[in-house]
Amino acid sequence: MVSLRALRFRVPTWLSLVSARTGTALAVRLFGATTVPQRAMGLMFRKLGRGEALLFLMARKERLSLHMLFVFFPIDVLFCERLREGFLVVDVRRRLRPFTFTTARALADAFVELPAGAAGEVRVGDLLVVKRPKDI
Repeated sequence: MVSLRALRFRVPTWLSLVSARTGTALAVRLFGATTVPQRAMGLMFRKLGRGEALLFLMARKERLSLHMLFVFFPIDVLFCERLREGFLVVDVRRRLRPFTFTTARALADAFVELPAGAAGEVRVGDLLVVKRPKDI
């Protein structure tokens, strides 16, 4: 897996998030939320463009919760467990509506927010891998 150190909150990196099972690129530009203020802000007052995703990296595994306050569009969320080879999907939430709340059904230490419908056919147990575009 590619190093995630290049992830930035306001500027997308040209890294792709790919389903290892299907080979489908879920996103080709990744933003990262790695600090407490970035994770708290998330997608509030922002938009995700087509092909973009916001990857949240947490300090430890827990039953993660998130809110959709001041996020004005529906999103798909993939809760994941970080592994050496990528991210194992442990829960999938599709088309979360603005101003709602959700909690993962399983322990996770990362999650990905995507525009609604972008999660495609991803399901629990899938492995997601971060790649450079030329490696797809």
